[in-house]
Amino acid sequence: MFNIIPFIIIIASLFVILIIILRKFPQLARIDTTSSISALASRTKNKILGERLLRKTDKLTSWFKEMSGKMSEAMKEKVEEVNVALEEKKEEIEREQLKEMLVTQEDEEKKEEIIEEQLEQAQELSDDNFEKAEQKYIDILTADPKNVDAYMGLGSLYVDNGKFAEASQTFSYAAKLAPQSAEPEFALADLFEKQAQHDQALAHAQKAVSLEQNPRFITQLIEIAIVAGNKQVAADAIALLEEVNPENGAIEEYKEQVSS
Repeated sequence: MFNIIPFIIIIASLFVILIIILRKFPQLARIDTTSSISALASRTKNKILGERLLRKTDKLTSWFKEMSGKMSEAMKEKVEEVNVALEEKKEEIEREQLKEMLVTQEDEEKKEEIIEEQLEQAQELSDDNFEKAEQKYIDILTADPKNVDAYMGLGSLYVDNGKFAEASQTFSYAAKLAPQSAEPEFALADLFEKQAQHDQALAHAQKAVSLEQNPRFITQLIEIAIVAGNKQVAADAIALLEEVNPENGAIEEYKEQVSS
């Protein structure tokens, strides 16, 4: 004979689950996804949550149908109420997921504007509040995991606070994301030079110049090569600087350092 007491306990538990679902998902659905970087990042989280809730409602609906033959009429009515509520919630979740898929060009432009604002705020915080600045950069990267500017800003924050290992990892990842950009290599060269690791600094400085013959990068290469005692690399870099920026007032001084 069907034991009604455990079944009643199960039904009561399901009511609690339903209440949690009914309360929790609308709160997430009401988030203004253009108001902040955290809200933008929540889109992915909402999608995952929605898919989980859909799976749960499907399982609960199937279970109710299987158990309906073992219930009294009064119990069947209660279960049917729960089943209807679950079906309605399933439809609501599906509608919200569809909305999330309809990302327009305007959404993308708004996202870029918000990220730019957040990058500026992170830079301002970098001067006097390490923890908040770091968290701001992390929030940006949560929303836009391939944002090279955020990685560069975070790496500079680590350098300024003496966290060289973290800075190295951050700049290195930026270099992987943007292999044609000289800026991460320039930053790595400067980082290693600060730690008197001249060989590694020289390698990154050379990579930066190979990517972009910018006077700033060439000057860095010359100075690192001179400190490292590599006069040939320094001389070649000086010759390149003469071609790219012949009016540079430091050229003669560099030549004297190499010839001495």
